[in-house]
Amino acid sequence: MPFTLKIASWNIAGGHTIRSNKQFDYDEQENIEYFIGQLLALDADVICLQESHWHPEKSLSYRIAAALDFPFVFETINSPSGIDPAFKESTAVLSKAPLENTQEFCLPYPKFDLFLPDGSPAARWDKYLQVCEIQGVRIGNIHTQPLGYFGYNYQVEAGVGYAKEIEILLTQQLKEPFILVGDFNTQKANRAFERWFQANSLDDALPEQLPTRPNGNHIDYILHTPAFIKHDSGIISTNTDHYLCWAEFTVI
Repeated sequence: MPFTLKIASWNIAGGHTIRSNKQFDYDEQENIEYFIGQLLALDADVICLQESHWHPEKSLSYRIAAALDFPFVFETINSPSGIDPAFKESTAVLSKAPLENTQEFCLPYPKFDLFLPDGSPAARWDKYLQVCEIQGVRIGNIHTQPLGYFGYNYQVEAGVGYAKEIEILLTQQLKEPFILVGDFNTQKANRAFERWFQANSLDDALPEQLPTRPNGNHIDYILHTPAFIKHDSGIISTNTDHYLCWAEFTVI
């Protein structure tokens, strides 16, 4: 029987709201209540988080899931947090329904040197692709490298070759039909990953003309293959450095 599936995607910056639209201008203290309130109002079936915070005794994803009464959590621990050194970053899938066939894949790391804006070498930040099945629906959650922060672009020179490496991983590990959400850290992802988009006939469920960040960029996506019929979608303007994105699909 056909059913509807409402999925949300949100880079939550370790549960920190922002003081201004300047880069990395976060409120000093975590504000988990704000994020919980936004997610409660949205009432999604599945929530995919990027840049959540993990600590052996304090997982932000699990705390949010508990507050929302989501019994199923799939969390992947990434690299040390750039916001609070007491934590590591994580990506996570929160679900009302059971999670099955959970897998996690470390994305290829750039073969070219990465430097911070001040010229110092960047510490290694590994990023991940999560894949799982929920009610028979294959769902991916991804957070790619912020190449722009290091002075590169997924659509220019060295970034093009790196994008192709990510395409290979996606092709190998994410089989049709699927929904893939996350922070791609690039505008016009359909150009950066053009071959992969075309091979899977992908569409972005989100309104392309609307930004997913306060700076006007659209770098967060809810991608889907033709098997899923989009019923509705939206980008909710929030007091965060990424907006809350969502889409509702009919699953046949």
